[in-house]
Amino acid sequence: MAAMLRNTFLVLIFASNFNCFCASFCAVRVLVTDHEGKPAAALVRLVDSGGKVVKQVIAERGEAEFCDFGFGDHSIDVGASTCAHIIIPHVRVVFGRTLTFRVYRNTCRGDVSLIGCTTYFRIIDPGGRGLSGVSVSSDPPGVNSEDDDYGRVQINIDDNESRLLLFSKPGYVLTRVDFNCLRPAYAEQSVTLIPVEE
Repeated sequence: MAAMLRNTFLVLIFASNFNCFCASFCAVRVLVTDHEGKPAAALVRLVDSGGKVVKQVIAERGEAEFCDFGFGDHSIDVGASTCAHIIIPHVRVVFGRTLTFRVYRNTCRGDVSLIGCTTYFRIIDPGGRGLSGVSVSSDPPGVNSEDDDYGRVQINIDDNESRLLLFSKPGYVLTRVDFNCLRPAYAEQSVTLIPVEE
């Protein structure tokens, strides 16, 4: 009987200690898909309660992970600087468990280009009215576009590239704008065209 109790005691000790030897786990996994359920690229950031970005990754194949971070509430920020920006609040590390979040991300004009720079230009006259029929080209070549009826155009260039953008319309002075892409970014900018003096 004593031997049986001794063996049972050893098994209980082993069982109680077993829970302490946990395998490593990843705290958070974010799966990003488009409206069709296909993996979608997005900038995904982990932000602490003070608003500081702890870590950021580009989910190029629709998946981002944050395996370890500090105590307290955090948030997951998906698609920052885009019109389809999504925030998942109150995210915490749950010991021994991976929290998986699925994000269905819409896309729309003005979304940040994850492999380069995107700028949304509004082309106006000196009175602030949208100016249609403006051609946009570049030096060196690579950009060839035209604005819409409201004077709007979106221009994209690759990472680590530079272009001199040329905005032209008959009856207006040619306007030049430097467009440099140091890292992926989205911006908005107004360009004013001045009528040619007669």
